[in-house]
Amino acid sequence: MVRCGPMLIPEVTESRLSAPPALPRQHPSRDGLRVVSSRTRGVAISRAGSLAAALMISWVSAGEVGAQEAEAPAESEVNLLEEGGEDLLMQEAAAPADGQQGKEEEPSYLESLGDALMGLDLAFNWSGYGDTLFSMTFGKTKAIEKAFFDAYHFNLIGGAALGDRVYAEAEVEYEHGGDEIKLEYAFVDIRIFDWISARAGLFLVPVGLYNDNLHASFRWNQASRPRFFRDVVPSVWSDVGAQLFGNVSLGPVQLTYALYVVNGLGYEADFDPTSKEEPVRSMRGHTEDTNIDKAFGGRLNFGLNAGPAVRLHLGASGYSGATSPTDSHRLSIIDVHVSLTIGGFLLLGEFAQSFYGEQDPLTPFEQGAYVMAGYTFKSLDINTSVRWDFAYLRPYMGTGSFSHTIVASGKWQASTFWSLRTELALPFGDSFELGSPNWTTMLAFMF
Repeated sequence: MVRCGPMLIPEVTESRLSAPPALPRQHPSRDGLRVVSSRTRGVAISRAGSLAAALMISWVSAGEVGAQEAEAPAESEVNLLEEGGEDLLMQEAAAPADGQQGKEEEPSYLESLGDALMGLDLAFNWSGYGDTLFSMTFGKTKAIEKAFFDAYHFNLIGGAALGDRVYAEAEVEYEHGGDEIKLEYAFVDIRIFDWISARAGLFLVPVGLYNDNLHASFRWNQASRPRFFRDVVPSVWSDVGAQLFGNVSLGPVQLTYALYVVNGLGYEADFDPTSKEEPVRSMRGHTEDTNIDKAFGGRLNFGLNAGPAVRLHLGASGYSGATSPTDSHRLSIIDVHVSLTIGGFLLLGEFAQSFYGEQDPLTPFEQGAYVMAGYTFKSLDINTSVRWDFAYLRPYMGTGSFSHTIVASGKWQASTFWSLRTELALPFGDSFELGSPNWTTMLAFMF
């Protein structure tokens, strides 16, 4: 059986190199896209079934005639076939048996689940994004320490409107050429009022700007991410729970918010977080909670539109939850962010501090920050950016150390759907000694 899926016809709704969108997160699968929905095939199946029934009855009738050679057909039977009797046969085959009138059709257990759900006639849409890169690391003892290609991401996003106020969406992520395949998120949104919506399922945790808004390559102008998103805020970070989010407009000021409760970062009883170089990052991925404590958090963002080309966002986030199976250890994170757009100029910044402890849950643990400034030459579709980031990390939960990175990049937005970017990263240690420089070129696309 050949099955034709829905078509997604993208439309350009804003500049290809626009600034990061306002919170809450906009879904690439339902913003600026026109959907051609699939239609049910019940009529075609019904007609095909009627035709098959007529052919079967004709075949059976022919067999009976051949078996009764001595008995001539009745005149009424001959007239039936001569005067369009096949139509009457089809109607007879389609007629319900005695005692079945008025009953609903029973479900067929031979059809696939997809066939069964096609009768809902939903407007389903799909989209996605991906990126492939080539990276080279230069060393002190030899010219090139590493050189490799990586099919970093190929992510598929599907969604459907389940009425005027309900929307379901999911993203499946293929990383590193398929070495890692996982469900990034899968949730259902219910718009209660214009200013508040509810979300349930597996969703990206709204901490800071990067994790649930900017991590996708079609929204981030550089090829690499700030170092502290490895462990301070373990991006990309999803969790299972419930969330309330929305926005309130007060003239040029827009207030966006999110409040959530989730299972939380954690580990099993036989897991030792001190055995991991990135202990907080290793606590992700628990779709089932490891303790009875539920993590909670929220984000608040103030947006100001001071004109068509001037936008300012200021916000703060918080998270707290028990990590150990006995609820004895607790991890908390605070994050502040800023975003300023003036014409083609964009300034982004974020700072995060984590706290971890048993007796004192507010013991400082790890921290990090980044500041990125960039300018887009719209006539050339070229963006240039410079980023500084630092991280204070504690591998194996031991002694911490600082690291700094300066990244210079360029991005050419060849079309709405793909871009080419290159960057040079210069890492520095505690005493600002130069580490191993890295050069990366990335092809990023969306559809």
